[in-house]
Amino acid sequence: MEYLIREYNHTRDRDELIQIWLAALPDDFLSQLGAEFIVETYIPELLASSDSHGYVAMESNEIKGFVFACNSVGLLKRVVTQNLYKFIKAWVLAFRNAPFLLMALTISVAVYVIRSAISPNAVDEVMELCYIAIHPNCQSMGVGKALVERLDNELRTRTNAKGLVVKTLQGKGVGRSGSFYEVNGFKIKRICGTRVIYIKEIEKQ
Repeated sequence: MEYLIREYNHTRDRDELIQIWLAALPDDFLSQLGAEFIVETYIPELLASSDSHGYVAMESNEIKGFVFACNSVGLLKRVVTQNLYKFIKAWVLAFRNAPFLLMALTISVAVYVIRSAISPNAVDEVMELCYIAIHPNCQSMGVGKALVERLDNELRTRTNAKGLVVKTLQGKGVGRSGSFYEVNGFKIKRICGTRVIYIKEIEKQ
């Protein structure tokens, strides 16, 4: 099946996108912080990053999936420090609803950030695939492949990026999509805590 892949429009697409985000990534750290934090804080900060890219896959005038990528250096720090009140408010509310899950996710993210700072990515001019999600009813139907192909083409023709990295959890289940990335041309770069870092070289034309 072919999908129309177009640029993400925050004003028009945010409501559909957040529904897919929460349905496809229920145990993600940002999902625990809530829809408002994602659409009002995280996505705008990501889109304000250097060389940010956001695309949605359309079929029958409905969004079936999305992908976001950017030069993520300093993104998490900027999201938290420039929106500290919103972050704390969202975190406290999430802690009240699911304290053990949130603490585990917070520790996992903190450990990953620390280890990444100690051993930064050695590849110059690398973009990060920050988030990709497909509606649960449309998974394994080529939506993700179409989104990655569009992103790869845009990075190859419109940027100086030499590589595209993605960080996913080890094992199987929600957020653990290693086989998807390997099928779409990513290779394991290293393991960092509970996460696997994949990289895909951007071949210039």
